[in-house]
Amino acid sequence: MGPISVTRTIDAPRERIYDCLVDLANRPAFTDHFIADFRLERFESEGVGAAARLRIERGGLWMETVIVEAERPYRILEQGKGGRLDRIPIMTAWELVEGPSAASSEVTLRFGRTTLCGLAPSNSTTALPSLSTVVTTRRMSSLSGMLVFSRR
Repeated sequence: MGPISVTRTIDAPRERIYDCLVDLANRPAFTDHFIADFRLERFESEGVGAAARLRIERGGLWMETVIVEAERPYRILEQGKGGRLDRIPIMTAWELVEGPSAASSEVTLRFGRTTLCGLAPSNSTTALPSLSTVVTTRRMSSLSGMLVFSRR
């Protein structure tokens, strides 16, 4: 099975969405429907090097993720491992594009285990096998609601 992708339009400027996504401390606010036991791995929760450990409620699997690339305000790339004994490599990409109006943006979230889906960091040279998992997307819109109330 190939990478999993979801795209949503959010009524917020791209820079504001990026600032929210690049700070891992904000993730529980819009992923609480399928993630539990979210823990930051470092004091600094924002930008390249920020890391978190979390448990996927369904199945009880643990996962770790680290931001390996952050290109403001276009792309955030995370690399991690999960599953039993942390042997399953996972890559996550957040891509942000300006929407039809200046006050909206199109956010694409992709999960995969392969460089073929365009998820590899720019300095990566290794290819990973394909992903076979199901990802819930029902709360992507809660990110939009959270951005309305957040002030930076």
